Formats: sequence, structure tokens, C-alpha cells
Amino acid sequence: MDTIRKHFGPVLRKVPAIVVGALKDDEPELLALGTVEAEPDPASLCWEIGSITKVFTGLLLAEMSIRGEVDLEDPIGPTFPARWLHGYRCQATSQR
Repeated sequence: MDTIRKHFGPVLRKVPAIVVGALKDDEPELLALGTVEAEPDPASLCWEIGSITKVFTGLLLAEMSIRGEVDLEDPIGPTFPARWLHGYRCQATSQR
């Protein structure tokens, strides 16, 4: 997380806060910088992350499909570990 802190620290000159999530050894890690550092649970905050995530999601899904890890007709709910859903209910929607 030190690398992330070093990389995203300068962003705080333009925005008041940033929360960065990453996976390390298949475990999620969270780094809160700026005005949210004192928050007891920064992951519970709502953030607008914009349309760029659709590009990353589409690329990752295509790569996983090519590797045979998912089928584009599979329902999306079972793809995510339950701990990531934080009480959200998934409908039986395919990934197309």
C-alpha cells in the first residue's frame, strides 16, 4: 500500500479524498487518503467512480472468457464472493 500511497498522494492536491482498493494474496486491502482517513469504515462510503470502470470491467470479462474462467451466459451473482456484495441482492442477469 505504500506504493499506492506514493502514487495517489499527489492527487489530493486536486480532490479532497480518495479511497483505493486492491487485492493482495486474494484479500482486499483498502487505503483511505485525505479527508476520509479518520473514517472508521471508508469502504462503506458511496463514491461515484464514473464510466471508466465499464472499460476495465469489459476487458477483464473478455479476458476471463477467453481463459475459460467464465461463460458470458453465466449469471453474474455467483461470480462474486459473498463478502464483496455487502448485503446487495444479485439478480440472475447474464454478463452480456
